[in-house]
Amino acid sequence: MFIKGDSIVYINPATNNLAVAIVYVIATCGSLFFSKITDMIIFGAANFVILLVVMVVKEYAFTSLWCAYAAVASVIILAYFWRSSKHRPFRYLGTV
Repeated sequence: MFIKGDSIVYINPATNNLAVAIVYVIATCGSLFFSKITDMIIFGAANFVILLVVMVVKEYAFTSLWCAYAAVASVIILAYFWRSSKHRPFRYLGTV
């Protein structure tokens, strides 16, 4: 791990492996395309576009930037569930 251009660069065989990267992108972005909720599909598309932008702009620091973005994305998803609690298209189990 070192700093380059105000970003953390991780040296890790797992995160620098193309096969692992493809599986990760399918899991984090691709899975959202199978949702029945249009907002989630749009969010998946936005995730994929942001992923591509990060790869083009700062490929060397992709892992650290994507982790920071994932934290923001988690808050966005939480906000969606809070906002949609009264009119969700599907029923979810109540809190236990």
